[in-house]
Amino acid sequence: KEPTIKMSHTRKNQTILFVGFNQDASRFACGTESGFIVYDTDPLQKIFSRDLDGGIGIVEMLFRTNLIALVGGGRNPCFLRNKVILWDDYQNKPVSELDFSRDVKSVRFRRDRIVVVLENRLYLYNLNDLTPIEFFDTLPNPKGLCVLSPNPDNNVLAFLGTSIGQVIIKNYTSDQPSSRTITAHQNSIHRMALNIDGTKLATASEKII
Repeated sequence: KEPTIKMSHTRKNQTILFVGFNQDASRFACGTESGFIVYDTDPLQKIFSRDLDGGIGIVEMLFRTNLIALVGGGRNPCFLRNKVILWDDYQNKPVSELDFSRDVKSVRFRRDRIVVVLENRLYLYNLNDLTPIEFFDTLPNPKGLCVLSPNPDNNVLAFLGTSIGQVIIKNYTSDQPSSRTITAHQNSIHRMALNIDGTKLATASEKII
């Protein structure tokens, strides 16, 4: 069983369910059993916290803006696990939501797109009006592996393919999107990362002995 980390600066249950950076790593957010907390990274300091009526299992920030994507988690989820709640922190309330038939595994933002990853499918939406753009079937993806470039000049999305070790790279920068499929590993992919420019992709797999 993995150990849990508890934060002692508040009396509420602050068992951490999620930790993630924003797109330029200037902030990170923690989802807890009773809400979420946002910190600046340099200097390291708490910016704000929001106490909610349950746990938050995913917190995806859009740079340093007021828009945050939340997904319920923990023993008593604040929101259903199959919903992405778009939270406006200026208004301190949800302003929209996306519903799915299965639990959400991860969410990715850029200024014009939102990506939602389920166990076997990935959905791409226009952020301005939440109209669907495309969806893709994938291998079972319990970790929600997916990377999205925040670079406005290089709109790149990478995610698991339908075969073991396979990665699909979509480039939406031009009016005619391009797609490339690569076999990165012989075994299952466990981690995936893009550099901030969206020009380099790194993947890591498990080693079967």
